[in-house]
Amino acid sequence: MSTVSCFIFARGGSKSIKNKNLAKVGEQTLVERSIRIAQQNNRVSKVFVSSDSVQILAHAQELGARSISRPLELATDYSPEINSWKHALDFSENTLGQNMDCFLSLPPTSPLRKITDISRLLDKYEEGVADLVVCVTKSLRSPYFNICSVNDNGYLSIFASQDDVKFRRQDVPLTFDLTTVGYAVRPDYLKNASYLFEGTVSYIEVDRLSAVDIDDPEDLEYARYLYDRGGMSYD
Repeated sequence: MSTVSCFIFARGGSKSIKNKNLAKVGEQTLVERSIRIAQQNNRVSKVFVSSDSVQILAHAQELGARSISRPLELATDYSPEINSWKHALDFSENTLGQNMDCFLSLPPTSPLRKITDISRLLDKYEEGVADLVVCVTKSLRSPYFNICSVNDNGYLSIFASQDDVKFRRQDVPLTFDLTTVGYAVRPDYLKNASYLFEGTVSYIEVDRLSAVDIDDPEDLEYARYLYDRGGMSYD
């Protein structure tokens, strides 16, 4: 069985929702929901929270997670996420002496992920055939059929190249939307990667409701509605 360390990346700043990562769904903050899911998985040996926010780090420590103070240059709107991941991995290994076989990231923005989602993600990772395992949902729209972009003249055109455009739904290749439910990464791969998807990437499919991603106030209200409605195991 792999030794798994879980990392939760939670910036203090957010333009769309003030203090977004401390917003609540149910009785728990978004950060707490990620921590609790990790703590309930017996394969996760350590839980870390990386943040530039003193308030978030103190909140994480109260919940039993280890804190990693993220440099400000890694906490801007323009900072590549992979750089924060590398910083946290380096800090946990070289400063805290934590060795791991699997780097698990559980972003706070997916508060409705299920415990079983993470177990299936780790099962897939332990097959040992991929550098990275992600969670996806089937796309509602296909770039080969009905996703458009604005061309140089300011008009709409199908996003796919002219050679790839399909005219029948039956001919459209299956596509997926990447979610923020969870990422399982091989540490040695992460250390050397310049782009997260440059290696071998595998996946598990999760249901669309548990993959709700909090990006703006409407997303947060929708997540709260689904949680309050009940009927799904989000705790």
